[in-house]
Amino acid sequence: MVSSTLTAAVALLSAPLVSSHYILNILMHNGAAVGGEYAYVRKNSNTYMPSFFEIIDTNELRCNKGAVAGSTATYQDVQAGDKIGLKLFNSEFIEHPGPGFFYMSKAPGNVSDYDGSGDWFKVWESGPTGSPTTTGAWPTYGKYTMEFTLPTTLEDGEYLLRGEHIGIHENHVGKPQVNPSQPQPHVENCYYAQTTNLNLMNSSVSLYSHSHSHLIPIPIIPHATTQLTTPSPTPDMECAQIRITGGTGTAQPSPLVKIPGIYSRTDPGLTYNFWGSGGTYTMPGPAVAKS
Repeated sequence: MVSSTLTAAVALLSAPLVSSHYILNILMHNGAAVGGEYAYVRKNSNTYMPSFFEIIDTNELRCNKGAVAGSTATYQDVQAGDKIGLKLFNSEFIEHPGPGFFYMSKAPGNVSDYDGSGDWFKVWESGPTGSPTTTGAWPTYGKYTMEFTLPTTLEDGEYLLRGEHIGIHENHVGKPQVNPSQPQPHVENCYYAQTTNLNLMNSSVSLYSHSHSHLIPIPIIPHATTQLTTPSPTPDMECAQIRITGGTGTAQPSPLVKIPGIYSRTDPGLTYNFWGSGGTYTMPGPAVAKS
């Protein structure tokens, strides 16, 4: 008979390694969702699978893989000073600790034709308000939207609004990002864990399959003590298309940046070990722009 205590312990040990990804694909305007999924947001081709280091030095870092100019024909009209943001699809919540950002880039003409090769500025960010190694310190944790107020000083025109959340829960796991073109595993059997004298620092668990009647040993790797070399942050970024009117046009955002170019693989905010680093957290990317 399998111990319920052991089953719970195994589940607890496994929990930090489980990924829960999401897509910020619904535009929010003055506190309400508008248009549904991808109505004003460019649709990416890697669904909800993040691919950060795979695209960190490519143009796909602007709006995600496959989210290119011409893929979305419409924009949402907004006023300078309005509340704007993005909502997660499928009524999901942000379930990873990490920072959130919004960047903006003014299109030289029609935003639907704009490839994002111009200047960008960071208009908003959300970092930890307490210890970075606790989920409660991250204001975006457990939320289903990221929202901010557009500056009233912005110049009128059509913009790309780039929302991004970076989960830092797997920075310690030295593995590459999942390639979304690869098939995902399909689970057909229910397994039960069986073991005795469990040593959490060096042990294995056997999984028993009812359909195949055999034990499958698997190792337990304590995430908090595992030392691996290559970080693996999990980002979720999307670009919405908006047209701003009513701004004073006096803003001269600074600093201006190009994307790619805002991150490197060795940035402290992308290598921070949520499970054991401690210390302060350095926000990735440029500072929030000042006008």
